[in-house]
Amino acid sequence: MAALSVLFFHSRIFSEGSLFEIPLQMLFSNGWMGVDVFFVLSGFVISYVYADRVEYRNYLVRRFARFYPVYILTTLLALGIVTSLGKPPFSQLGDFDILMNIAMLQGLYGGHTISVNFVSWSVSAEFIIYLIFPIIFWIGAFLPANLFGVLTPIILYSAFGGLDWTGLGWPVNKCLFLFSAGVMLFNYWVKNGSSMPKWISGAAIISLVAILGLPSWARQFGINIHNAQMAVFAVPIVAWGLTWHPKSALILLGGRISYSIYLFHGVVYMYLVQVQMVGEWLLFIFSSLIIAYVGSNWIERPARKWILVKSVKNNGGRQLS
Repeated sequence: MAALSVLFFHSRIFSEGSLFEIPLQMLFSNGWMGVDVFFVLSGFVISYVYADRVEYRNYLVRRFARFYPVYILTTLLALGIVTSLGKPPFSQLGDFDILMNIAMLQGLYGGHTISVNFVSWSVSAEFIIYLIFPIIFWIGAFLPANLFGVLTPIILYSAFGGLDWTGLGWPVNKCLFLFSAGVMLFNYWVKNGSSMPKWISGAAIISLVAILGLPSWARQFGINIHNAQMAVFAVPIVAWGLTWHPKSALILLGGRISYSIYLFHGVVYMYLVQVQMVGEWLLFIFSSLIIAYVGSNWIERPARKWILVKSVKNNGGRQLS
């Protein structure tokens, strides 16, 4: 759902003049917050998997195998578009930026304008935060495993946003705060017997309503809500998701290919914009989903398996932790 919200957010440019334009503008003008949900969810999931065991080398190999194959493929595809069709209007790519993209390090200093595949800034930021996950988890142990502890990273992030702190917009800083909230959400979840309070669904629905309309409603009263202050609404949504037990094959498939949806739709977007097919909303949506399905099954999963098998062989046959 988070991946689709970003997909529909970027689809708005292709809906101009169609029946979809007004609904998309109303529902997905803040669809970029799917990335905030990703960051919080990632902090929870990595804690869930590695809280009791982090053999650092093997942990990094598994993260690399999960992230890099589709990342580098979509980066190279986007680079081909940039080389053959020209840079998109929002791009500020230089030679150094391209090298940093290949190394998956552009999240250290810049956002979508210096990412070859313009959506990959968040993937870079997340991978960089993975490098210091053990430190984040250790620090999190000193915070209370309650709602205050969960919201502390978000409160700090929102406060810095209100002060327009210079470094706040850097992707790795944004990811650090939200990922840390996900780590604390895991601690809260464990403390409460792997469950969430019943009221969390109500809080999540309020958060969804706020994401849809709060910024535009506040502007009518002369109040400007900083993007950082919207991050608080990602936490109840992820917490609500922890109460779900989906059995639908379609939903489970969507979860498996969500990473490919996120990265491949950026490439499709760049191509359609560069060839000036701005009105092709359905083409953008369906081609992004179909390519993501193919990419996930034929590239993402086989490449991850190959890297892990090779790593086990190079590790003397010992399974990765």
